[in-house]
Amino acid sequence: MVAETPWTGKRVVAVAALVAALSAAGAGCGSGTASTFSGPSDEVRAATVGSLGRILVDGQGYTLYVLVSDKDSGHSTCFDTCAAEWPPVTLSPGRAAPMAGPGIDPALLGLTPRGQGVEQVTYNGWPLYRWPNDAAPGMTTGQGVDDQNGLWYVLSAAGSVVR
Repeated sequence: MVAETPWTGKRVVAVAALVAALSAAGAGCGSGTASTFSGPSDEVRAATVGSLGRILVDGQGYTLYVLVSDKDSGHSTCFDTCAAEWPPVTLSPGRAAPMAGPGIDPALLGLTPRGQGVEQVTYNGWPLYRWPNDAAPGMTTGQGVDDQNGLWYVLSAAGSVVR
Protein backbone atom coordinates (compact mmCIF):
# COMPACT_ATOMS: atom_id res chain seq x y z
CA MET A 1 0.00 0.00 0.00
CA VAL A 2 1.29 3.45 -0.92
CA ALA A 3 1.02 6.18 1.67
CA GLU A 4 -0.71 9.28 0.34
CA THR A 5 1.17 12.50 0.66
CA PRO A 6 -0.33 15.98 0.33
CA TRP A 7 1.38 16.26 -3.09
CA THR A 8 -0.10 12.95 -4.34
CA GLY A 9 -3.59 14.08 -3.33
CA LYS A 10 -3.20 17.39 -5.20
CA ARG A 11 -1.96 15.56 -8.28
CA VAL A 12 -4.98 13.22 -8.22
CA VAL A 13 -7.35 16.19 -7.93
CA ALA A 14 -5.57 18.01 -10.78
CA VAL A 15 -5.70 14.93 -13.02
CA ALA A 16 -9.38 14.37 -12.19
CA ALA A 17 -10.16 18.02 -13.02
CA LEU A 18 -8.31 17.74 -16.33
CA VAL A 19 -10.15 14.55 -17.28
CA ALA A 20 -13.49 16.15 -16.41
CA ALA A 21 -12.68 19.26 -18.46
CA LEU A 22 -11.63 17.22 -21.49
CA SER A 23 -14.72 15.03 -21.23
CA ALA A 24 -16.98 18.07 -21.08
CA ALA A 25 -15.25 19.65 -24.05
CA GLY A 26 -15.62 16.47 -26.10
CA ALA A 27 -19.25 15.94 -25.12
CA GLY A 28 -20.27 19.40 -26.23
CA CYS A 29 -18.19 19.34 -29.36
CA GLY A 30 -20.68 18.53 -32.12
CA SER A 31 -18.53 20.56 -34.48
CA GLY A 32 -18.51 17.98 -37.24
CA THR A 33 -14.88 17.05 -36.86
CA ALA A 34 -14.06 13.63 -38.26
CA SER A 35 -13.24 12.21 -34.83
CA THR A 36 -16.81 12.62 -33.51
CA PHE A 37 -18.65 10.29 -35.92
CA SER A 38 -19.96 6.80 -35.31
CA GLY A 39 -22.30 6.16 -38.26
CA PRO A 40 -22.25 3.41 -40.89
CA SER A 41 -19.18 3.15 -43.11
CA ASP A 42 -21.21 3.71 -46.29
CA GLU A 43 -22.66 7.00 -45.02
CA VAL A 44 -21.18 10.14 -46.61
CA ARG A 45 -20.78 13.15 -44.29
CA ALA A 46 -19.01 16.48 -44.31
CA ALA A 47 -16.40 17.24 -41.67
CA THR A 48 -13.83 19.92 -41.06
CA VAL A 49 -10.49 18.14 -41.36
CA GLY A 50 -7.27 20.05 -40.73
CA SER A 51 -6.49 22.82 -43.18
CA LEU A 52 -8.53 21.17 -45.96
CA GLY A 53 -11.82 22.63 -44.74
CA ARG A 54 -15.15 20.79 -44.94
CA ILE A 55 -14.50 17.62 -46.86
CA LEU A 56 -16.19 14.27 -47.36
CA VAL A 57 -15.74 11.52 -44.78
CA ASP A 58 -17.58 8.29 -44.15
CA GLY A 59 -19.86 7.63 -41.19
CA GLN A 60 -16.84 6.60 -39.12
CA GLY A 61 -14.96 9.84 -39.88
CA TYR A 62 -12.48 8.34 -42.35
CA THR A 63 -11.57 10.63 -45.24
CA LEU A 64 -12.96 9.85 -48.70
CA TYR A 65 -10.96 10.46 -51.87
CA VAL A 66 -11.42 10.89 -55.61
CA LEU A 67 -9.17 9.81 -58.47
CA VAL A 68 -8.46 12.63 -60.92
CA SER A 69 -8.52 10.25 -63.89
CA ASP A 70 -12.21 9.58 -63.16
CA LYS A 71 -12.61 13.20 -64.37
CA ASP A 72 -16.07 13.77 -62.99
CA SER A 73 -17.34 11.12 -65.42
CA GLY A 74 -19.42 9.31 -62.86
CA HIS A 75 -17.57 6.09 -63.73
CA SER A 76 -14.64 4.52 -61.92
CA THR A 77 -11.37 3.88 -63.70
CA CYS A 78 -9.96 2.14 -60.61
CA PHE A 79 -10.21 -1.66 -60.74
CA ASP A 80 -8.09 -4.70 -59.86
CA THR A 81 -4.84 -3.64 -58.13
CA CYS A 82 -6.00 -0.04 -57.92
CA ALA A 83 -9.23 -1.03 -56.14
CA ALA A 84 -7.24 -3.21 -53.75
CA GLU A 85 -5.06 -0.20 -52.86
CA TRP A 86 -7.92 2.33 -52.88
CA PRO A 87 -11.12 0.47 -51.93
CA PRO A 88 -14.24 1.96 -53.51
CA VAL A 89 -17.05 3.15 -51.26
CA THR A 90 -19.87 0.72 -51.96
CA LEU A 91 -23.34 0.27 -50.56
CA SER A 92 -23.85 -2.00 -47.59
CA PRO A 93 -25.82 -5.16 -48.36
CA GLY A 94 -29.54 -4.41 -48.39
CA ARG A 95 -29.09 -0.66 -48.94
CA ALA A 96 -30.53 0.62 -52.23
CA ALA A 97 -29.26 4.20 -52.14
CA PRO A 98 -26.35 6.18 -50.71
CA MET A 99 -26.85 7.59 -47.23
CA ALA A 100 -26.44 11.36 -46.85
CA GLY A 101 -25.14 12.44 -43.47
CA PRO A 102 -24.82 15.92 -41.98
CA GLY A 103 -23.46 18.58 -44.32
CA ILE A 104 -24.13 16.58 -47.48
CA ASP A 105 -26.39 17.62 -50.35
CA PRO A 106 -28.40 14.44 -51.07
CA ALA A 107 -28.91 15.61 -54.67
CA LEU A 108 -25.13 15.26 -55.23
CA LEU A 109 -25.05 11.62 -54.08
CA GLY A 110 -25.28 8.93 -56.71
CA LEU A 111 -24.16 5.47 -57.77
CA THR A 112 -22.10 4.00 -60.54
CA PRO A 113 -21.95 0.28 -61.36
CA ARG A 114 -18.71 -1.61 -60.70
CA GLY A 115 -19.90 -4.93 -62.14
CA GLN A 116 -21.32 -8.07 -60.60
CA GLY A 117 -24.16 -6.06 -59.07
CA VAL A 118 -21.85 -3.86 -56.96
CA GLU A 119 -22.65 -0.14 -56.85
CA GLN A 120 -20.04 2.50 -56.00
CA VAL A 121 -21.11 5.70 -54.24
CA THR A 122 -20.47 8.96 -56.11
CA TYR A 123 -20.65 12.61 -55.06
CA ASN A 124 -21.17 15.32 -57.65
CA GLY A 125 -20.36 12.64 -60.25
CA TRP A 126 -17.05 11.63 -58.62
CA PRO A 127 -16.68 7.96 -57.55
CA LEU A 128 -15.52 7.83 -53.91
CA TYR A 129 -12.66 5.76 -52.45
CA ARG A 130 -10.94 5.06 -49.15
CA TRP A 131 -7.21 5.04 -48.44
CA PRO A 132 -6.23 2.24 -46.01
CA ASN A 133 -3.12 4.16 -44.90
CA ASP A 134 -5.44 6.57 -43.07
CA ALA A 135 -5.19 4.60 -39.82
CA ALA A 136 -7.61 6.79 -37.86
CA PRO A 137 -10.55 9.11 -38.49
CA GLY A 138 -9.49 12.57 -39.58
CA MET A 139 -6.26 11.47 -41.24
CA THR A 140 -5.63 12.64 -44.82
CA THR A 141 -2.46 10.78 -45.84
CA GLY A 142 -3.96 10.09 -49.28
CA GLN A 143 -4.31 13.79 -50.13
CA GLY A 144 -2.17 14.61 -53.17
CA VAL A 145 -0.84 11.05 -53.58
CA ASP A 146 0.45 10.50 -57.10
CA ASP A 147 0.84 6.78 -57.69
CA GLN A 148 0.64 4.38 -60.64
CA ASN A 149 -3.15 4.86 -60.60
CA GLY A 150 -3.02 8.66 -60.85
CA LEU A 151 -3.58 11.65 -58.57
CA TRP A 152 -5.80 11.41 -55.50
CA TYR A 153 -7.50 14.26 -53.67
CA VAL A 154 -10.28 14.90 -51.18
CA LEU A 155 -13.59 16.36 -52.23
CA SER A 156 -15.21 19.38 -50.59
CA ALA A 157 -18.74 19.23 -49.24
CA ALA A 158 -19.70 21.37 -52.25
CA GLY A 159 -18.44 18.60 -54.56
CA SER A 160 -15.19 20.21 -55.75
CA VAL A 161 -11.73 18.67 -55.75
CA VAL A 162 -9.52 20.15 -53.02
CA ARG A 163 -5.89 20.38 -54.16
